[in-house]
Amino acid sequence: MQIASLIKRVQKRYPGSIISKIHDEYHVMYADESLNEMFLLPGFESEFEAWSQISQFVKVEQSINRTHPLKQMISEQKKRESQERIANRMHG
Repeated sequence: MQIASLIKRVQKRYPGSIISKIHDEYHVMYADESLNEMFLLPGFESEFEAWSQISQFVKVEQSINRTHPLKQMISEQKKRESQERIANRMHG
């Protein structure tokens, strides 16, 4: 995968994120915070490696958020509310 597509994936989730070199290690920064630290990752030796690893963690984070049980419960609740609203409209 090319570095441009890795950067695009990370910046889609964390807009304005940039690469920064701290003590000879590369960190991806977002809003003055290191995404490396947020995902409990060490600094990386190259920019490509940093973007690549952070990109993988962004993918995992999106998958977890997509399948989180609370999201499914909220979705079911909204579905019921919608059904009730439609039923009330039909009978009212």
